[in-house]
Amino acid sequence: MKTNLLFLIFLFQLYGFSVQSQNDTILLNPEFGKEYIYEFTESQYILTEQEERFNSFDRIKTLKIKYDKIQPENKEILMVSMEKNVAIRPDYNPIQIKDYKYPDFKDGYYEQRFTDFYESLFCRVNFKYEFDFKTSKIKLINRDEILMKVHSILKEKGFDESGIRKEIRRTNEDGIALFSNLIQSIYRVPTGSFDEKMATEYESKISVLPPNSIFTQKRYDVKPGLYSRNIVSNQQQKYLVNSNTIQIDSARYRIRSADNKYYSLVHHEKDISLKSIKTVGNKQIKIAGNIENQRNKKVIISWLKKPFGTTFQQETLFLDENNSFYFETELEHAQPIYLQFGYNNFVENLPMILIYAEPGGEIHFEATSETFPWEIKFSGDFQNANEMIYNFRKKHPIFVEKFNLNYLQWYSSNLNNLDFETALTDFENYFESYKNKVESNAYQFIKHEIKAQLMHGAIDYLYRKVISETRIFSYYFPQLDSINWNLLENELSKFNINKNYNSYGIHSRIFAKDFLSYNFSVARKTGDIGFPEYSTTLVTRGYKYTNDLPLQAEFAKTILSGPALYGEIADNLFQQKMRASNGESQTEMYVQNKADEYFDLMLRVCNDEELNKEVKEIVATHLEWKNEEYVPEMKFFNPKGEEVYMKDFFGKKPTIFYVSRDWASERYYFDDLSIENPEINYVLIVEGSNFKEWTDYIKAAEPKANQLFLFNTEKHLPDIFKVSYQNFIIYDENGKRLSYGSNPLQVTNLVKQYLQDPKKKELNKSQLIFIIAVLGIVLAAFIIGLLFWKWRVRQRFRKEAQIRKLRELELTAIRSQMNPHFLFNSLNSVQNLVQ
Repeated sequence: MKTNLLFLIFLFQLYGFSVQSQNDTILLNPEFGKEYIYEFTESQYILTEQEERFNSFDRIKTLKIKYDKIQPENKEILMVSMEKNVAIRPDYNPIQIKDYKYPDFKDGYYEQRFTDFYESLFCRVNFKYEFDFKTSKIKLINRDEILMKVHSILKEKGFDESGIRKEIRRTNEDGIALFSNLIQSIYRVPTGSFDEKMATEYESKISVLPPNSIFTQKRYDVKPGLYSRNIVSNQQQKYLVNSNTIQIDSARYRIRSADNKYYSLVHHEKDISLKSIKTVGNKQIKIAGNIENQRNKKVIISWLKKPFGTTFQQETLFLDENNSFYFETELEHAQPIYLQFGYNNFVENLPMILIYAEPGGEIHFEATSETFPWEIKFSGDFQNANEMIYNFRKKHPIFVEKFNLNYLQWYSSNLNNLDFETALTDFENYFESYKNKVESNAYQFIKHEIKAQLMHGAIDYLYRKVISETRIFSYYFPQLDSINWNLLENELSKFNINKNYNSYGIHSRIFAKDFLSYNFSVARKTGDIGFPEYSTTLVTRGYKYTNDLPLQAEFAKTILSGPALYGEIADNLFQQKMRASNGESQTEMYVQNKADEYFDLMLRVCNDEELNKEVKEIVATHLEWKNEEYVPEMKFFNPKGEEVYMKDFFGKKPTIFYVSRDWASERYYFDDLSIENPEINYVLIVEGSNFKEWTDYIKAAEPKANQLFLFNTEKHLPDIFKVSYQNFIIYDENGKRLSYGSNPLQVTNLVKQYLQDPKKKELNKSQLIFIIAVLGIVLAAFIIGLLFWKWRVRQRFRKEAQIRKLRELELTAIRSQMNPHFLFNSLNSVQNLVQ
């Protein structure tokens, strides 16, 4: 026995394992300037006699770990963030998923039976550790910062003070320790002590598959206790590749499987897998290509930039004299990127290729042959991954795609059903042949994306079948009888979008919408009449056109979960906010208020910081548009390359801004109106990524209206205006918004009416309040003056009356004084006469 023990110790040292005393721990360490993605999976399950799992319960965490310097301390720190955190019961029907980053979309989302609410909070918190290279031990250095962040998050979510104290205590006492132990397990990997008992019960083996060293340990018998351990580490660069441990416990009760057999052993499996290693901070993606015989020089490159929606970020460039191009941009997330060569409004089969890219990647390809699909040789990063994509699409030429503005259109309705079914049945075998050639992270992402696109085609067939079964409508569907409906339905049922959803996968997003709409059409057994008049054509009102936000949100919650649910609801709400309306009708106010309520709920429950940031920007922008005097401060360019702002057109004439995502739509009619109505400013605003292409275009178009161009590298027109496709906005000469409109003639007539009847211009609220205030002051002054005048008159009359009375009294007194003298004088006169 001692011989076996000594032999194992010798093997450890021989194959380069750095171990502690007693040979029980492998010591590993991070490399400075590197970013590691690790996936942690804890599973409990029953293993049948056929070695199949059932009644499985899985917890999956994905962590991003960076070892870099932080400022201003200039200190080397291990920084960790939680990218994904879910719990899944895959054997349930429907599948049960608890996503801590995207919890249930409802108030009261924190369930009392779960005491691990900190798992949700950790999706929004960054952990910082010191790393000891001698012992491979980590030490948390930002506990206070974490607890303050947790307090802030709980406040946002609406917790009361009691709830905040409780969750902070759980976070501090339990959550942080569990999370730190998880990180520590990457760098101090236990192997177990090789005592004599273990040597007799376990088969142990150490091997080398350069650059990795592999340690395997497995029990001879299946019984409670440690069953197996497998450790793969890169001993040259000292990082963990994989660690897998299985522990067996006795079940409290025997468990019956679907085949009516009973099992009493429960497997507990812990797995740590390295998914990728990158250089910290390098987000640039570089794509270079050469196309041997391409005549149309235009290249449109499309990728996703927003956390929801199916609108592409696009950049246009042109092949040089050698038919080569070079493209570089910043990429935040791994995703598929589309490249379309040439442009024609009427041709569907333009050359288009799909490549896989990650931040920091460099991709190059050489394309030869006269016709598409070309012979392509890839080089650089993700070479095998992009060969896997291209060769599958070349082998099954069913992917006829084209860009419509910033959207991808796949003409699945034109598919030959036999070609499509062949691609479906060949899918698993084809991708299995590449499984060991492509990095696991990229492999899973690509596989899910291509399958999601195929499922989009399956839903298109199934939806047309639903329409064809309508009793009153004859739907032209020539392939109806030859389609293998069982194959399509089985494939659709096996592909779970909630489990296989790629947050930054264009086909995952498109399929989530399709899957939701299809299930809505199948599940709904009644509906409103779309038009009150009799119609000879079929009018269907699917999920998108129900105009019932609560119904849409609640139904989406029964079909989707996690990032698929949040992305779909956010995109639906965003489309509702795009509706530009002049009236404050009760219906419109209800829809807008509901959209605001759902956005508010999303901000409170969602733990995706990127999604929350985007939602906050949407809410803030549309709050601005409620003010009639709001004018975006965005910078545009005129054909001369000069910076222009919307406010530059105010001062003398009213202005009609035509905001359009299509360079051509209504352009010439808009120009004609600008000639006919010189008293009005006509301004056309479009967006793009190539200024020269735009100036060349408008030179050929010879425009008469003012032209403005938005570089859409950071912002798109819908991010600034209430516009989904096109919209007209009227401002008066002072910069006050008068109205929205849907066509150029309508808005022109509105401006003419405004100019012809200026006295009947509608007063805005501030003017009305000012006038009422002035009138009130004047009226109050008049009343006060009138009362003062009356008081003065009354006082004057009272004074005059007093004077009059005084004079009368004086006269009376005089009279009373004169009477005796008169008598005396009279008597004297008589006396004199007598004498």
